[in-house]
Formats: sequence, structure tokens, C-alpha cells
Amino acid sequence: MGSLGLHTRRNQLRLAIALTAALLVILFGTHAWQPSWYQQAELLTRDWNNNLHLRSDTREQRIVIVDIDEASIDAVGTWPWPRQFTAKLSQNLLQKYQARAVGLDIVFPEPADAPGDIALAEVARHHPLVFAQAFDFSNGQSPPRAGELGRATTNGMSATSALPRADGYIGNHPLLAQAGCVGHITPKPDPDGQVRRIAPLIAYGEAAYPMLAIAMLECASGNNPEPPGIFQTAAAMTQPDGFMRVPFKVGLHGFTVISARDILAENVPVSDIEGRYVLVGSSALGLGDRVSTPIHPWLPGVVVHAEILSAMLDEAAQPHQRYDVTPLAWGWALASIAVLALLFSRTRASVALGVLGLLAALWLAIADRIIQGQHEAPLMLPFVAYAVFLFIHAPLEWAIAQAESQRFINRFRKYLPPSMVDQLVKQRGEIDPLTAARKMLTVLFVDIEGYTTMAEEMPPEQLADITQRVLGNLTDKVHQSDGTLDKYMGDALMAFWGAPLTQDGHADLALDCAAAMLAGIGSLNAQLRKDYPALAPIHIRIGVNSGEAVVGELGTPLRRAYTAIGDTVNIASRLQEYAKQIGQELLIGETTAKLAKRHNLIALTTATLRGRSSSETIYTLAQK
Repeated sequence: MGSLGLHTRRNQLRLAIALTAALLVILFGTHAWQPSWYQQAELLTRDWNNNLHLRSDTREQRIVIVDIDEASIDAVGTWPWPRQFTAKLSQNLLQKYQARAVGLDIVFPEPADAPGDIALAEVARHHPLVFAQAFDFSNGQSPPRAGELGRATTNGMSATSALPRADGYIGNHPLLAQAGCVGHITPKPDPDGQVRRIAPLIAYGEAAYPMLAIAMLECASGNNPEPPGIFQTAAAMTQPDGFMRVPFKVGLHGFTVISARDILAENVPVSDIEGRYVLVGSSALGLGDRVSTPIHPWLPGVVVHAEILSAMLDEAAQPHQRYDVTPLAWGWALASIAVLALLFSRTRASVALGVLGLLAALWLAIADRIIQGQHEAPLMLPFVAYAVFLFIHAPLEWAIAQAESQRFINRFRKYLPPSMVDQLVKQRGEIDPLTAARKMLTVLFVDIEGYTTMAEEMPPEQLADITQRVLGNLTDKVHQSDGTLDKYMGDALMAFWGAPLTQDGHADLALDCAAAMLAGIGSLNAQLRKDYPALAPIHIRIGVNSGEAVVGELGTPLRRAYTAIGDTVNIASRLQEYAKQIGQELLIGETTAKLAKRHNLIALTTATLRGRSSSETIYTLAQK
């Protein structure tokens, strides 16, 4: 009952862990609980995938970034430049270089030099030049409201009430705010400060305002009427919360980047820009136009808008069907829990952990396809279950295995030498060696001759000491020959070879032990005479027999012992008894004689042992 109760408690604990994993999956999957570490892990999974698939070895041919870099600032002067230089830069790109559209990742909330502002507004009036504006999501008490908001869209993806709603804005000064093409440049940093999302449309007041990439596509199309396909493209890429994931696929080194100085100097081949979308931004350290992203800790902000524009062009050219595959993540997580719970309860923890690793690897491969297909799913959901099994269930199974091994060692330590116990623990498999099973053994019985007379003639304390020393000496010989001590029976000892570890040469090992016992009795007598001068020499009689026997932990729930039973054991005992009758130190059965390979045996006699119906040949060791 104790063993059954322990097994039941372990299974109950395993079930509790599996149910805990399922509960966490339900809480996270239903968004009832979304701790920050879980959200961050979800983000990092996508970050890892983005970096894995970043196309750093290919060039985006449709988009050019014009960089207001350090060289440009050295050539023109410190920022902010007079507006005439910005107008000249925009005019060169649109007239001389025939850019398809130009987007300025720059906001001009205040007027500057009037001729420059007028020139810049004039370029925008005749060409697809897109100005930028920014929004504030800080929920502050005094949100910024600078400049004026530019043109809102009337061809939104949904009702403005369903869009991310801003609290404040930074627009352009009135002259530039009247331009026909304006797009916002407001990414939404995640809690870790990294930019991964942007809203295609932002609601402010009763209007909706498109992002820079949408405004550029609108402006390039002529802007009259607003092409609905652009919003359909954006809608396909937008999540239910109104934000779009920035699809980092190109990276800074995948775009053609040209210094603004070279555009102003007009020393760039027209073919490098003609027919392409151009984004003007800055990488100069002093301008502060850099953001932390998954692909770079300090990426020029203009690259974010270039990535979005590139993705929208891809989507417009080849629309992609996106699915919400959340049920797949749920199913995989719950099925994993069922599989792992079963494996941890029925197999070795190492096997279960191997399957856990395989399931995790397979899910990573599936998650890769989900991300690359731009489908929606809680990617970390299965890993919640894996974490529970890895960090809670696996240590529990290790502790259970350690406790079982220790109990196993403690039980076998009574029967085996330490070296064999260690070996047995290493070789222990699914079948418990304590379970009773039929095995081929060699059994040895040895007892002290004349023990009854000794018991009558000496005090019990002296008898106990002598008995303990003799049996201790004989036990040492059993252990030295890798034998299993079965039991003590008064002045007798029973041992066997061939279990719990299989030993091919068990007959020879038993005969080694018998020879060592006989050889060592002389030195033992010499030691005993020092303490007991009147003690007569000790003599021992040994019987050895081989054959099949049932061996295992046998007994009742009140008392159990690891032992061997069967006819083979009985014959060994009878041989030891018969040795006393005929005055021999060692008698060996027929099967042992057949199995022995290293010992020289001689046929001593043929006899019918007590309790046997037929006679058999009895052997002994030949004298050397």
C-alpha cells in the first residue's frame, strides 16, 4: 500500500503540473493574463525571425533614401537648413531626377525664410512632394499642438472610432500644411522602447490621417481621386488594434542611400533615381532622427518608412492572403501538454525532454512560416507549456528519479558490493531488477562445521563475535567475486551469481569465491586464535550448483527480501549438507561443472542427494 500510495501521489502531482500548464495556456491565450515577460517574449520571437530573414544581400530597386548626413551638413551648414536648400533638394529630385514621389521625413512647424517656404510650397503644388506630420500618444495633460495638421483622408480603412486615437500633434506651418500630400511619421514604440509598429491611419478629432507611405503612394498616383487599392493594401497588413507591424526585411544596407550633398550638386546619375520613390531623412548624429528597432539599436527613422513603403509595394504587386491561425497555436499547445504529460509519467525524463525539444523545434519551424506568411497567432503559447514542463516537471522527475535511485541503492546495498550497485544503477532500464524473474544462476551455500557444538561450549557473546567475524570474512569473498549476498542463516551464508546483473561467467565466479573462502580460512583461524587461544580451528563446507531459479524481491507486504528460489537453490543447499557427510570442503553440481571454463574439476562421486529421486555426479576442484 505504501508503494501504491507513493505512486498515486506522484501521478497526482504530475497531473497537477499538466493542468497548471493548460491553465496558463488558457490565461495567456484568452488574454486574461498577459504579463510583460510574455509580451516581450512574443516580440523577441518575431525579432529573431526578422533578423533571420533580413535580405541584407539584395537591393530594393524601387526606393531610394536621400540622407542628410554629416557630409551634407558640412557642405550646406548646420541644421536646420534654410528652406531654400530643402526646396532645391526636392526640386532636383522631382524635376531633374524624375523621382516618382518624394517623401520628406521632416516636419516644419514654424515658418523660416519666406522665399524658401514659398519655393517649397510651390514644388509641392506642382509635383508629388509629401510633407510629414507627427502625432502624440502620450496621454499627457498637455499634449503638444504645434503647426497645423495637413490633409486628412476620406477613404479610410474603417470608422475613425476604431483607429488609434492621438492626443496631440506636430504639424507644419500653415503655408506647407495646405499641401495636397501629407503623411504622418509616428511609429508606436513597444514597452521596451523599440519601434515595431505604426498605424496606417491615426484618428484625431473627427478625421483620419494616413502615414507617410500611404500618402506617397496616393500622391504618386495623382491623388485624384484617392485610389482605394492603397487602403485595401494597408488594411490587409493591419492588425485588429489598428497598427501595422513594420516588416523589417530590407534593412539599411538593402536600400540605395545617396547623400543629399550629391543631389544638391547634381552629380548623381539620373538612372539611379528616375521612376523611384524617394524618402528624405537624416542619419546625422546631431539631428536625433534615429530609433531603436529589432534590426538595429539606432536605426535612422527614415529606414522604417522605407521598409513600410517597400512592403506595401510588394503587397500591391502580389496581394497576400493572411489568416488568423490562433487555433493552430492553441491546438499545438494543448496537444503538447497531453503528449508530454503522458511521456513524463511513463518514460524516462530524458526521452520526454527529447520529445519536448523536438516539439519546440517543430513549432519554431511552424512559427517561422506563420511570421513569413504574415499570419496572426500567439507564437509563444506553446512555449508556455514547454517552460512549465522544462522548469517544473523535469526537475520534479529528476528529483523523483534521484529518490528512486537512492532507494534502489539502499535496497541493493545489502546484497551487492558498491561497485556492482553503481553498475546496476547505470544499467537500470525500464524493467525493475527487483521484480521477480526466471534467470540462470550459480548458487553457493557455505556454513561453519561444528557450529552447534561451539554454541553449546562458549558464551553467547563470544559465539556472536566469532560468527560475525567468520561470516564477515566469507561475505568479503562474495563481494570480491562480484556475487550477490542472499542471506545469513545462523552460521550459514547463501550467495549467487547471475543476478541482478547478468554475468556470463557466473559459474566460474562462484568457484572463484569458493576457492577464496577455502584459501582464506587459514589466515582467519590465525586471527581468531590470537583472541581465543582455546578455540579449535574453524572449518567450512561449501555447496555450489547452477541452473534456472526465480530471483527478485519476494515476501509479503510486511517483510520482503531480495532472494532466489527454486530447485537449483535446493541442490546447492543439499550439496553443502552432503559435504559434511563425506568430509569434503567443496562439492559442485553437474550443471556448474558443465558451465565452468576456467577451473579444473574432477568427478568425485555419484550420489542421490536428500530429497532427490535420481542420482547425479558430484564434482570438486582438482588440487593444484
